[in-house]
Amino acid sequence: MSHSSNSEVYGFIVAWWMACYVGYIANISIKSGIVAFAIGLLALITSYLTDHSWFYRNPPENINSFFLTIILLNGLLFVSPILFNAIVKKMIKRFRSIASD
Repeated sequence: MSHSSNSEVYGFIVAWWMACYVGYIANISIKSGIVAFAIGLLALITSYLTDHSWFYRNPPENINSFFLTIILLNGLLFVSPILFNAIVKKMIKRFRSIASD
């Protein structure tokens, strides 16, 4: 099987959906998402400052605002299944309360 960008995108979507599903089943909260965001951000920054090979391909020589934005977006992407689950759980709770009235 050849390596293509389509398979990378498919792998990302499957991984995101699996993280979302497992997070929902495990009942992971927003507080856990904040901790996960901090840990992910620390890992991304540590990766850049030490080895550059954990998360990045061809990182810039100097940290600039664009690269910091990419780091923050990576962190948000990392916790997005947790945030998505929190929103869905609140919607379900609201709909159940409306239906029971």
